[in-house]
This record gives sequence, C-alpha cells and structure tokens, in this order.
Amino acid sequence: MKLPMISIYIDLEYYNEFPYQIGGWKSMPCWPKYFYYKQPHQIYTDLDQYQQSTDSIKIAFDTVQHRLPPGNYIPEQLLQRKIDRIKLLSQVSNLVFAIETEVHTPALVENPELVNIDNLYWIMAGTVDSCNSKIIPWQYHIWRINELYKDLPGALDQLQPYATSKPKYFDAMLGMKKEHRAFVFDQIKENGLENKIVHAMGPMPSMSLTVPMNQGSEFIWEPDFEPLPDMDYLHLNQHIKYRGLLVQMPCIIPTQLFNSTAYSIICETCYENGTHMLSEKTAKALLGRRLFVMFSGAGMLKFIRNEGFKTFDGIIDESYDDIKDNTQRWTAAFNQVKKLCSMDQNEIFKQVQPICEHNFKHALDLESAPKSKIQNLLNNLT
Repeated sequence: MKLPMISIYIDLEYYNEFPYQIGGWKSMPCWPKYFYYKQPHQIYTDLDQYQQSTDSIKIAFDTVQHRLPPGNYIPEQLLQRKIDRIKLLSQVSNLVFAIETEVHTPALVENPELVNIDNLYWIMAGTVDSCNSKIIPWQYHIWRINELYKDLPGALDQLQPYATSKPKYFDAMLGMKKEHRAFVFDQIKENGLENKIVHAMGPMPSMSLTVPMNQGSEFIWEPDFEPLPDMDYLHLNQHIKYRGLLVQMPCIIPTQLFNSTAYSIICETCYENGTHMLSEKTAKALLGRRLFVMFSGAGMLKFIRNEGFKTFDGIIDESYDDIKDNTQRWTAAFNQVKKLCSMDQNEIFKQVQPICEHNFKHALDLESAPKSKIQNLLNNLT
C-alpha cells in the first residue's frame, strides 16, 4: 500500500537557520527538517507553492517575529499581518505550529481571531494559562545560554555558588524599568539594603537606546568583553564581543557578580498574572546554581516546577506565588529577601545545594526543542 505524501511548510529564514531570525547570537537548528515522518514528504519554503500542493496531509511550521524589521512599519499593521498569515496556514493545513521565542502580553495565542483554531499549536518559551492545552513550552533561553557555554569550555567551572561568606546577599539586575522592577528598586532603598544587594535599574523601554543601565548601588561588568567599534556598551540587549565570540549581552552568566553575591532577585519579563516566560534572567540563575526570589506574575514558580525544576519552598516561604494581587505578592516575596539578608549564608547554602545541583543538571540536559510532544501530534495525524 502506497503511503500518502506529506507537504511541509517551513518559512524560509527559519529553514536557512539565520541567526537574526530568532533574535540570538547563534542560529538555531531548524528541527522540523529532522523530524521523523512516517510518510514520504516534501518541504516547501515558498508559501504559494505550499498552498498549491494537493497532498492529503499538510503541516506548517511558522516563526513569529517580535522585532520590527527595517523600514517604517505601523505595529498594528504588522500584528494583523502575523494574524492573517497564521489564519491562512490553518486553512490550508492539517496542523500548524507557530514558533515564538518570547511571550508578550497580551499574547498572540489569546488573540480572538486565533484562539479557537483547532489545528493551531504554539511552541513558545513560556505559557499562557488560559490557552495551556494549545501550547508546547520550549525553553529557548536556556538552550541559547547552554549553546554559548559549550563554546566556552571551563567557564561555568569558575562559578563558586556555595563559597563561604560572600560580601553581598543578592544581585538584582533589574533590566528595563517596569512596574515590578521599580517596586524592587524602591524596596531596596526603603529597607536600607543597598549595602547588601548589588542592584541596577535600566531606563524606561522608550529610552532603552539612549540611557545607560547603570542606576544603582553598583554595576559590575563581567571582564573579558570588548566593545564593538560602533557600540555604546551600556545599552541593553545588544551584541558584544565576549571571549572572542559575538554574543548578546543578556546571555552572559555574570561570574564576577555571582561570585560576590549569594542569591538572585529575578524580575522576569512578564509580570502579569496568567502569562509566564522563563527568560535568560531565570536561565542564568538555574545554570549559576542560585537560590532565587521571583518577582513576576502569580504562578510563575508553579510553571518553573512544571518544567522539571525545583524551587525553594521550605527554605523560604514561597506561598507568595499564589497571591493574585501584584503589590501583595511582591511585598510577600520581598519579605523573603529581607529574611535571607538576616540569615547565615553558609546554613542556607547547605540547604539549597541539592536543589541547585538538580536545577543545573536539568538545565544542561534540556533538549533544543520539545521534539517528543511535537512528534506525538505528528504521529497521531499521520
């Protein structure tokens, strides 16, 4: 019996594995090219040719870009173009996978034009509680930092996560100014903890290209990086040259900072309830074997545990993760910061070491793609 042919669409930039396509310093393997398909298949990178295919099974993989392309574009028009493209693919395909490296609020997965499309699944670096059944979480940010440090052998060995009596208690590299980060920044000052917490606040998002991220008690730059000829190396999210590699600044694990502080305050990208993304901020704490206190939306710690990691309940009170009100949740979380700043670091290190070692190993072992979940959907279809 002759098996039916499968038509597979992969957008051209993703198929060619261009680094800029995923916003990183290194190209990501186009894993749909390497999946096992039971039937013979033809891959298309031209959308018109894919539409014209008469094969009985059609599967599309499409990346969703969040960075504005060169030129004068109206964001609302670009958003509608993304929506229209996904709708078109869903109309001509049996299965559509929309691939996102970010989870912005409001999330595209919640868009009224897309939310009820039965054959549409989202592969994203996080999740949205209201659409969990259609989302396949994908820890892209852990993957890209892992990939960097594979090219820097021995670099992670320089970390001293359980060293005795570190001079400071927390690092709080807060990033661009948002509501939850401003809360933490103010709490550090109001509670007189500036001598115990190395902290820095970035500018407002609209000023991120003109104002340096150096507002805080101290700002410790990692050694071994070189500014590029045309860059102002105080800006956020740009590429720098680090140990001979061109790399996005947020991917660098701050060894010097981590070795001089005991724990991390993490103010994640998303702080709205119901939307969770495990960005490079959390990824660096997991790979750095750090205890962390999370300032994000309610349920973020639950999401991290669902991804196979462990958190620190029992050592600190993590019931703050269940509090829906933002101010109350962040206040309860900051109470844990204050508590830890009054406790003996060595006693805490003894308690957290098994958890941190588990998180480190699990982060290193994560696949570059959630292949098994995608493969199950493909097997059921074919």
